[in-house]
Amino acid sequence: VSMVGSLLASFQQCASRLRREEGLPADRTPADDFPLLAARILVDLYWADGREEHLIDAITICRRALGASVTNFQFKLQLLELYRLVGAYSLMNSVFASLDVKHILWDTLSHLILPASWQFGGLRTIRQTCDQLGRLDRENKKDSHDYAFQAFRHGTYSKVERARTLNHITDIRVPHLRAAAVAVDAARLRPLRLGHPRPP
Repeated sequence: VSMVGSLLASFQQCASRLRREEGLPADRTPADDFPLLAARILVDLYWADGREEHLIDAITICRRALGASVTNFQFKLQLLELYRLVGAYSLMNSVFASLDVKHILWDTLSHLILPASWQFGGLRTIRQTCDQLGRLDRENKKDSHDYAFQAFRHGTYSKVERARTLNHITDIRVPHLRAAAVAVDAARLRPLRLGHPRPP
């Protein structure tokens, strides 16, 4: 805990000396590593002794640091983990939305939100994520033959195997995504039949 205090003191000292031109976004700063390390230590302490106040302290640190460096996505990634640990799904969903995920990043970052959405019943987020991943897979499958042709054409035969692997992964994942979307739609409709409010 004393190390956490030292890291935060270093962050304050460094942040107080920074001078940003007015009107420019608060970009990532060298001081950002201090609160990130402090939050990580607190998470480790939580796993060691189970005291949830460590998580609350880590959330406070990351939120305050994010206010100083609003474009630093690492604070948002840390907050995603912390919010899931404390069960704050709505806040987690808001942070994920602020990442403004597009295109291939859905494939890279969907693991941050999809398991928690299943855990906490975030049906709308599940459907949106499945739709985005399905669209990405369809585009990849459509282009995979062209990738293979271009690889043969230029003699880069190792890329042919990559295109084949990508096509195989797509063939496996697309049916699962469709099944997940159907399950979500069924779950959203079922409460309506029972006369209950529709889930968010």
